[in-house]
Amino acid sequence: MQGTPTSNPLVAQMEEVPYYDAGGITVLDVMKAKMTPEQYRGYLLGNVIKYSLRLNWKHQSKADAKKLADYSKWLEDTYVA
Repeated sequence: MQGTPTSNPLVAQMEEVPYYDAGGITVLDVMKAKMTPEQYRGYLLGNVIKYSLRLNWKHQSKADAKKLADYSKWLEDTYVA
C-alpha cells in the first residue's frame, strides 16, 4: 500500500488541527499502521460509504464530495495492479 499523500488538501487541513496529528502522526497513518491491510481497506470503504450517503444531507456537499473522492483514491491505492 502507498502512504497517505501529504500533498492532499484534506490531509493538509487535518494536519492544521492539533488533534488530528498529536504526536506528529496523522490519524490516517495511525489507522494504517495499526490495522491489517484488510482492516484498513474496510476503514477506507466505510468512509467512502459514509460520505456518499450524507452527501446531500449535511449542507456541506462540496466538502463531503472532496472527502469522498479522497477516501476513494486512498482505497484505490490499496489495490495492486
